[in-house]
Order: sequence, then C-alpha cells, then structure tokens
Amino acid sequence: DRPITRAIAFTLLAAATVTTAFSQVIVRVEVDGFPASYDGTPPQILNGRVLVPLRGVFEQMGADVNWDDENKVITATRNGRRIWMRIGNPTALKDDVPILLEVPPQVLDGRTLIPLRFVGEALGVKVVWNHLEKSVSIDTGGNDEDGAERPPHIRCLSETSAGAHSE
Repeated sequence: DRPITRAIAFTLLAAATVTTAFSQVIVRVEVDGFPASYDGTPPQILNGRVLVPLRGVFEQMGADVNWDDENKVITATRNGRRIWMRIGNPTALKDDVPILLEVPPQVLDGRTLIPLRFVGEALGVKVVWNHLEKSVSIDTGGNDEDGAERPPHIRCLSETSAGAHSE
C-alpha cells in the first residue's frame, strides 16, 4: 500500500515540476523608446525571464527572423550575428557557439515565445529590466530611422531609475 502511495506522490510531484506556469504580470517592452509590437500575445514571465512573441520585437530591432515549422526552429540574424533556437530546447547557438538558456523557447496559445534578454544581447542590443515598472527597454545602439536621437531615458535608464538593473 505504501509503495503505491509513494509512486503516486512521486508521479504527481514530477508532473508538477514539468508544468510551465507563466506569470500574469503585465510587462511593457520598448525598443528605442517606442512601444514594442506584438501579434496578439503579450510578453510573459516564466521562471523570472521575460519571453516575447517571435517576430514583433526582433523585427523592430532590425533583425531578420525565420521560423521552421517542421523542425520547430527559430533563427534570427542582425548585423552579422546569428542565433538558433528550438522550441523546448535549453541549448541555443550564438554564431554556432552553444549557449545554455535558463528558459527555452516556448509555445503558448499557438504563439512562439522566445527569451528576450538572450536574443537581444546575442544580436548586439542593450536590454535593461526595470523591476519596479515591470518594463524592458531595448537600445539598438543607433539613431531612429529619421536620424533623430532616441529619448535620453533609454540610454540612462539603468543609471537613473530606482530599481532598474540588468539581469
């Protein structure tokens, strides 16, 4: 009787640890001072990491993003840098160098979500998390398309906002 109870308890515990639970916190993301675009699915927090829909944010950063549906593989390139990720796989490639992700790409409600900090930094942009505001600022390191400089709060958020830090 006890071995069966233990086996059931172990099975339930294992199932609970495998289940991914997304946070219900609303996260705001800006790219060069402008709100990031999404395709219906907002950013999510999973295990303390911000995941965002595959295309919107990264195309706004100037990245070329590709999705291989058959193999569930994401590739993105920007300024000669290339990343490769597979849904559920904690190992990504940055310019063909393996990198262990704390949170692998996920699918939520039929949408592909990828880890914002890893992808952003791997593609050469600055990513700053503001814990108090639950917001992420992305600085691509250049001027806006019209040649105007971006708002100053993007460049100095980590220095001026209380609670702002890079993860």
